[in-house]
Amino acid sequence: MRKLEKLEKLEKLGAFQTVLLFLFISLVRLLLKVHLICT
Repeated sequence: MRKLEKLEKLEKLGAFQTVLLFLFISLVRLLLKVHLICT
């Protein structure tokens, strides 16, 4: 049971990190577009 719980927590963390990474990339791309428009 404990091993399964740990695996579930790791899967949730992995999904959370993937979402954070996606948001970070979107933010960087948005900033690059704004930078290109402003210059």
